[in-house]
Amino acid sequence: MRPIFPVLLLTLIFFLSCSPGQKGNVPGPAASTAPATVPAAGEAQKTKWQETLDMGKKEGKVVIFGPPGADVRIAATQEFMKVFPEIEVEYLGAPGATLIPKVHAERRAGIYSMDIFWAGTSTLTPELLPEALPIKDFLILPEVADTKYWTGGTLDFADKAGKYNIVFTTYAKVAMVYNPRLLEPAKVKELSYWEFTKPEWKGKVIMRDPRTVGPGNASATFFYDHQQLGPDFLRSLAKNLVLTRDDRVLLEGVSRGKYVAGFAHSDLLLAELRKQGIPDINTLAALKEGTYATAGFGSLIVMDKLPHPKATTVYLNWLLSKEGQTVWSKTTGYPSRRVDVPTAHIDQETLLQPGITYQLNYKEEAIMLKDKVMPFLREIFD
Repeated sequence: MRPIFPVLLLTLIFFLSCSPGQKGNVPGPAASTAPATVPAAGEAQKTKWQETLDMGKKEGKVVIFGPPGADVRIAATQEFMKVFPEIEVEYLGAPGATLIPKVHAERRAGIYSMDIFWAGTSTLTPELLPEALPIKDFLILPEVADTKYWTGGTLDFADKAGKYNIVFTTYAKVAMVYNPRLLEPAKVKELSYWEFTKPEWKGKVIMRDPRTVGPGNASATFFYDHQQLGPDFLRSLAKNLVLTRDDRVLLEGVSRGKYVAGFAHSDLLLAELRKQGIPDINTLAALKEGTYATAGFGSLIVMDKLPHPKATTVYLNWLLSKEGQTVWSKTTGYPSRRVDVPTAHIDQETLLQPGITYQLNYKEEAIMLKDKVMPFLREIFD
């Protein structure tokens, strides 16, 4: 049997003992409650925040490379600027695999235009950690820096050093999307992943290309390193799959019935399409062999040589506050790791469940398996 890389046993106490805010009784965000001052803070802390805020307003801008999607862009820019109108958010949203080459090209040319790179950990951890700054140096507000506000009483990081790639979302990756007209919901919960290796599924299942960073590669890593699946499963599954690098093609293909099921879909795009009324697409939290824990797009780093350090500090303290995380969570459907952010709006299938062991695919140890997994994926899919 192949060993599963480090996993986390998540218990009910772990989630519910931190704060009653997890019950979803926290009101939605309002601009008037923004942390423009620091309540109950020491004088030195208040002074530091005010000085940072004043200097951030003079810088006048923060530049973010972040997740795609109109809803995310609006939440990341307009909601912040309602609170801090003197600081403009310049936001470029695109998949991480698209943005990484742009960042590398700029930096080779001596151009340092970006402050924050906000993406999945599989994009940030292997590519940009050497160019990231310690996150804690930017956290000033007590309600952000104090670990009592965060799940497990700790700030979570994807990198082994626990300094650079902060994770503010953790959820169970929904294993599959499927068309309920073509696959009976009452039976789907009994399925094993091995079901989709049978010859009758050839051409009926679509998956985000696992040879690129993102959910496709994360799902393939889960399959590869799972005791009950492994390389033999992936080799068999590959014969039946249709691959795509277009998240919309995957979801709309399943909705229209071109494909019966899909693996490694974009959670953000699914949430957006559901708001628009996309029909005939159901989700399955986990098949018989389980699923993995992911950060989705809920992680970021601060780049070194950043052009707007004080405005960046203001932005991070807003984003990681209760207000900022509520905006993020309600926009994306991702649960925040803050214990005082409501969860009533969250798809309950994505909430980590007590008594279930999840592969922590967002951690550096798992991500670096790609050096082992990627050559195998190229072999079976090329």
